[in-house]
Amino acid sequence: MSDIKKKTVLDSFFMIVNSGFSQILQTVKGIIVSKFLGPVNLGIWSNLMLIVSYADFLQLGTLQVLTRDYPREKAKGNEEECQKLVDTNFTYHIIIGLIFFLGIIIYTFIFFNSITPVFRWGLLTIGFLFLLMRIYEFISRTIRAFDKIKEIMVSGIVFSICIVITGIILTYYFQLYGLFLSMLITYIISIIFILIYVPFKFKFDFDTKKIGYIIIAGLPIMLVNFFYSLVRSIDKVFILAFLNHEDLGYYHFSIMITGFFMMVPFAIASQMFPKLSFKFGSVTDKKQMFNFVFKPTLGLSYFEFFITGYGLIGVPFLVNLFLPEYRESIPPFEIISVGLFFLSISGIIGNFLIVIHRQNDILKVSIATLIICLITDYVFLKLGYGISGVALGTSITYVFYGLGVIFYGMKNVTDDFKIIFRSISKISVPMLLCFAGVLMYYGIEKYFCLNGNLIYLQRFVIFSIVALPTGAYYYFKHYRHEMK
Repeated sequence: MSDIKKKTVLDSFFMIVNSGFSQILQTVKGIIVSKFLGPVNLGIWSNLMLIVSYADFLQLGTLQVLTRDYPREKAKGNEEECQKLVDTNFTYHIIIGLIFFLGIIIYTFIFFNSITPVFRWGLLTIGFLFLLMRIYEFISRTIRAFDKIKEIMVSGIVFSICIVITGIILTYYFQLYGLFLSMLITYIISIIFILIYVPFKFKFDFDTKKIGYIIIAGLPIMLVNFFYSLVRSIDKVFILAFLNHEDLGYYHFSIMITGFFMMVPFAIASQMFPKLSFKFGSVTDKKQMFNFVFKPTLGLSYFEFFITGYGLIGVPFLVNLFLPEYRESIPPFEIISVGLFFLSISGIIGNFLIVIHRQNDILKVSIATLIICLITDYVFLKLGYGISGVALGTSITYVFYGLGVIFYGMKNVTDDFKIIFRSISKISVPMLLCFAGVLMYYGIEKYFCLNGNLIYLQRFVIFSIVALPTGAYYYFKHYRHEMK
């Protein structure tokens, strides 16, 4: 195995461990905080975070330019250009953070009497929080561009521990206001820690020419991320428009739980981004990267088979046992999980398209899937299906998005359409097997069904009949061969 493949495998392992630890902590924190807040306050918090998620596009893709260009310039030995990328990104993010914070203060002052006190304080919190997030994201992206996996892991663990401890304690005593305060404390502590633990040089450098370059270079990437974010968040906008904060609270809880399914794919896609850039800079033809893109995606599809299949059994069991007030979240969770499979495994290929400057392909897919999402969510809401209808429309959208990105990724590494569709079929097989396992235990329940929570044990056993041979097939057919 080549050095870059060894490093990719090892870094992926460490990032998965780190991401898993962080995700477990934050999921536990999210569940506990959800119990303290209740569906209505959780819906208000989700509304505020929706504002932050859209404000994030003020960065205009500049951080992605840093992550993409820094390894490439480093490979060329251009240290001065590397430092320039870091300095101008820092300058730009401080400026947009201050502008947004000032805008929130002015808005809150103008509409002071028409905003409820809790939402007013929430707006002021996210205004200052956005400034802190810009600094934190800049620092995190920079050390990721440096490919410092250990430092990324440690800083991520510190962030997770801090947000869990402060979030649980402060939310317990002060409800939503405590959650506001915990976010501010977490980001301040995390920023200070990283700057002490990973010292690196950066300064305020208002170079208009260079800032103009990172904005222009980042705009196509930003548009890709913007439409991707719309695909991921337009469902919440529909719920706010047609339903209420309580329904949004139930829906937010289901989305929060499915975030656990994205843990490993996100960790691998993130750590592979600079490696894809470095690899692309060292090959003469992008078609040489076929295995570097396809094989990790295939591995992810089998991994997500297990996570999705057993998650569909375990999550409802745990919710019924410990959080019965969130039972309304189970149907949308189950529906979204199916579509999330395809969305989660498309991350590596999506990053590959950005590296080879084919982000327009992702943009085409994003616009098409957004239109599908708008139509399906609206129709299902009008038909009276509530948050389950929104979840169904969103799940359909995720399937189209994931398969679309994978198609364009494969199209850029081979001209043979037979190979493209064969590759997509291989990647899709685990989800079809997962679906077959789910249909199997639902079908058997019509004729034989254990009582109470024992039904989940029955589902576990039945699904394992499909899961174990599937895992064995992947291990002997693909994984063991690759490790050799």
